[in-house]
Amino acid sequence: MDRRAWPAGLLILLSLASCKVASEEAGTFGAQKRTLRSDPSQVYYLYLPEAYTPDRRWPVMVSVHPSEGDGRSLLLTWEPHADRDGFVLISPTFPPGYNRLAGGEDEKMLAILREVGEEVPLEERVFLVGFSGGGQFAHRFAFRHPERVLGVSVMSAGQYDPPPEAGAKLPFLVTVGADDNDTPDRVALATWFAGALQAAGYPVQFEVIPGVGHWASDRAVELTLNFFRSLLQ
Repeated sequence: MDRRAWPAGLLILLSLASCKVASEEAGTFGAQKRTLRSDPSQVYYLYLPEAYTPDRRWPVMVSVHPSEGDGRSLLLTWEPHADRDGFVLISPTFPPGYNRLAGGEDEKMLAILREVGEEVPLEERVFLVGFSGGGQFAHRFAFRHPERVLGVSVMSAGQYDPPPEAGAKLPFLVTVGADDNDTPDRVALATWFAGALQAAGYPVQFEVIPGVGHWASDRAVELTLNFFRSLLQ
């Protein structure tokens, strides 16, 4: 059979299988490392759940790395849940300054979603999760492009923007470790942000997690997954 006549979904799965060994060597298990066609300097990782078929739209989790990480950060945390809960996982690698969208990283994220959406049927609105600098990116992207966002999980960010008073009131989950209070004091910052969201009319869940410093804790992961699941119901 001519490869060009194969179904698009089969071609995507074959493409993922062909890079499985390389992905495992990079510490990403089944995620495929890609470069954006319109900007080859922009790298991202794509993971399709084991149950993927191209006959329906799939929910999307976008995982955004901390300032000292890259697109592989937390991939191994989310991949098993992508299989169990049935969502597509996308994880970009951004350059320094990305947390403030200083280099147009929000537009690059939109380009990644468009590119993946040309091959994989995706839901229009995506779920964003970011740890530390990734949380800064996530909430700023959501404020700038609320029409593309289903919900946001912000873990232990070190900076926050005031939520817009006008526009869509997106649901937020804000988590921080109780011991994450050095410079900057992320507990105080997260407490302020959760309060500002609530005052502006945003649905918000907030938890300070005992015994946790500046890392993505099991509790924060659990809360994020439960939050995502609630939005999909």
